Amino acid sequence: MRAPITVARARLVVERMWPGATVFKPHHQDGQFLGYTFQVGALHSARYGWITASGATYAQGLEAYRSGAAAVLGHAARDEAERGES
Repeated sequence: MRAPITVARARLVVERMWPGATVFKPHHQDGQFLGYTFQVGALHSARYGWITASGATYAQGLEAYRSGAAAVLGHAARDEAERGES
């Protein structure tokens, strides 16, 4: 298993598609690090994305709420684990 992605590396990967992404927050489930959610935009125009702990998969679209991005992150992390990519 490879080391989880750092915030700095996550920012580099995500900014290719989402320039100006900020506020990277770590997410865990059952004691396991899933990855980060991040914010694009500010105030009422803010939208949220995610990147998995491996850094292999990240949001191709943004969610209206961070909780929505966190839910999708959980599914993406599980899918990676099932494929043996985490």
